Amino acid sequence: MSNILSSYFLAQNVKRFVKVALTGDGADELLGGYNRYKMPFYAQQYRRYCPPWLHQGINPCVDMLARFVKPLQPFQKMLHNIGKNTQEDLLNTCTLGLRAEWLTRLLLPINNQTSTILPDAMQPTSTSLLQQMRHFDRRFTLEGDMLVKTDRMSMLASIECRTPFLAKNLWTFVDTLPDDFLVKKTQTKRLLKDTFAPYFPKGFLTNPKHGFEVPVEYWLNHELRTDWQTLTSPDFVRDQGIFEPQLFEAILQNAQRHPRTYR
Repeated sequence: MSNILSSYFLAQNVKRFVKVALTGDGADELLGGYNRYKMPFYAQQYRRYCPPWLHQGINPCVDMLARFVKPLQPFQKMLHNIGKNTQEDLLNTCTLGLRAEWLTRLLLPINNQTSTILPDAMQPTSTSLLQQMRHFDRRFTLEGDMLVKTDRMSMLASIECRTPFLAKNLWTFVDTLPDDFLVKKTQTKRLLKDTFAPYFPKGFLTNPKHGFEVPVEYWLNHELRTDWQTLTSPDFVRDQGIFEPQLFEAILQNAQRHPRTYR
């Protein structure tokens, strides 16, 4: 949640002009704006042409190449999210690739509740995969992360933020629309983009999606390097009693050797 910093500075700047602001929080969850919402389409196509035995051989090869060829990293992440079926794709994608069996290894047994909490939240329903993903994000990503960030940083800057995309009647209406109004193959947020395309310069709506990013990788390797090393030292991790120390240390060493790789 490093973008809490950029959100605070944005709120501070907005405060100079207004006391109440409208935010776009919830638009991606409502209208299918995240790239991961394309995952079921890609996974189904991949499984159609790639048998399981070939998939197991491709994964380590892509992992190795992605360390040196950065354009392969999104493909690497997608491969790690592909499950045996669409429901596994859904669980892996909505938990941002932190699969239950991987978390079982990383977390100490006393902290590992993923085997019950996450699958229960992703039980198959009569709704489509896209609707399940959207509502999962509304329940967990928005309530536990996005809205917390916006609410706290705006209050800290003494500004009130309102979220029109979270209107209940709007969600009810969008849930009645066909999936391809929101995401169609590789196009996300289709309804919103097609509706407002005439009001933006040509090519604006096809630019890559960016969050409120801050240079975390640079900070951890420069100004915050000492703090990072202290807070991730084997003794500190062991005393916290959350993660399995040896695996945690191996992940950190890999991250230091190969920055910006998936894992």
